[in-house]
Amino acid sequence: MNSFFQTFYIVAILLLLSACNADEEVERTEDNNNNTTEMNEDTQEENSHSSREETKAEAADDQWTYYEDVKASEEFEEVSYTIKDIGVSDDAPMINDEGERVSTSVLGMTVKVENNSGSNAYSTNIDEAILITSTGEKVEADEIFSDDLGGDLHEEEKKEGQLIFYPENGKAADIEWIELNWKSSIVENENSSEDYDHRVKIELK
Repeated sequence: MNSFFQTFYIVAILLLLSACNADEEVERTEDNNNNTTEMNEDTQEENSHSSREETKAEAADDQWTYYEDVKASEEFEEVSYTIKDIGVSDDAPMINDEGERVSTSVLGMTVKVENNSGSNAYSTNIDEAILITSTGEKVEADEIFSDDLGGDLHEEEKKEGQLIFYPENGKAADIEWIELNWKSSIVENENSSEDYDHRVKIELK
């Protein structure tokens, strides 16, 4: 499994475990009518470690399709964007609105943003990018799992991280092409309407 997407799984697993532990704590409190249940710290740590290892083992079995040879680049003034290491899965872990663990479709990509200027600052909202897919989806980058790649880019500043999208209508594995949309601007003109609209289409299959 691509090491970068392993990081996504670790974060997802930790959130899942935190949610499950919180639900268990609420149920325990209600069942005992505010009575305190004592647990040996060693036993608690052992159970937590066992649960985490089991969940990580399950995550390792999830099916991902990687498009590591698919890369795209885009520029605005002295800012360059490189999109690479795209991966999709229809069996990624998630918590639904009822607090239940479910599997869902996900598309993730590695993005590198570089301000190559030694004197100018720029602004970008690529971490809020809109993804359009061949399966008819139009979704925004997930603000929880996506890395902070947006905002002001100061002189010679570089950022690299992951954007995560959750398609809802179709299977991620069926996506043949994607189009990524976001904006860039010069910091001095950030309050003007002179933003530059990026539209990058990437063929996956």
